[in-house]
Amino acid sequence: MMRIRVLTAGAIILVLAGGLMALRARGGAPTPAVNQPAAQVAPVLVGVATAQRGDFVTTVTATGTVASLQAKIASTLPGVVAEVFVTEGQRVQAGAPLMRLRTDQMAATEAQARAGVAQAKAALNLADISVRRMRELSQSGAVSRQELDAAEARFAAAQAQRELA
Repeated sequence: MMRIRVLTAGAIILVLAGGLMALRARGGAPTPAVNQPAAQVAPVLVGVATAQRGDFVTTVTATGTVASLQAKIASTLPGVVAEVFVTEGQRVQAGAPLMRLRTDQMAATEAQARAGVAQAKAALNLADISVRRMRELSQSGAVSRQELDAAEARFAAAQAQRELA
């Protein structure tokens, strides 16, 4: 389609160029056609193209709902599958249990996480007591500014550790 347009535009340009050349050859002014012989004009070359059949590609945008006959199953928790309740290809209802994970590893991981939280709380409590004591001693001049700064830094680190736990 685009090729035909280009060839058509080229042919029109060639015809116009030939007409301009003929006008210049006669002196620039048109002559009356009554009782005068036709002027000799050089032939103009014109390109010709044959129309060809081709593919027309278009894109359609639509909204709607897509349904799938297959699904990939994954757990949000890491662990080992202890039991599977469905077979491949079986239809299931939304929310129905598909498998059961072993909970012994998850229970150990949870206990470890709880212990980490308790440890972070204890460290924060100790850092809080220490920084309060250092502030009191600093006001009386019993400890240096460097020791107070170190206690405040330990307190800030303990706060950050508690937030991570």
